[in-house]
Amino acid sequence: MNFIYIASLAIGIGFVTSAKAEYRVFVLKIEDSTTGQSRTVTTTLDHIQYPEYYPVRTSETVSISETWMCRNRSDFSQDPAQKYCTNPRGPASASDTSGGLGNASFTDPKAATNPPGKSGTKP
Repeated sequence: MNFIYIASLAIGIGFVTSAKAEYRVFVLKIEDSTTGQSRTVTTTLDHIQYPEYYPVRTSETVSISETWMCRNRSDFSQDPAQKYCTNPRGPASASDTSGGLGNASFTDPKAATNPPGKSGTKP
């Protein structure tokens, strides 16, 4: 009985040590419609998750301006000051803010103005 337990534990540890990790980095553009100001944030949260963790005004919209995949662990780096892996495409140019997303657009489902069951047209 102990042999089986020890053997399965050793196999389990072997699988854990060989596990690989990856994560996605997002550059979010946050625009305030009342003031016209905008800011960018680099994070591992997407445009829907970010407002759930950080304060965003109701007049602000959050959109993805760039994204890329990091194929390593997010908690380990040779340089402790480097929070995320570098963008493989280099810094975004002023003319290309799609981040390789093409014409994709993202809308926040919570930003819908009509309650469920309403068509949005007046009778």
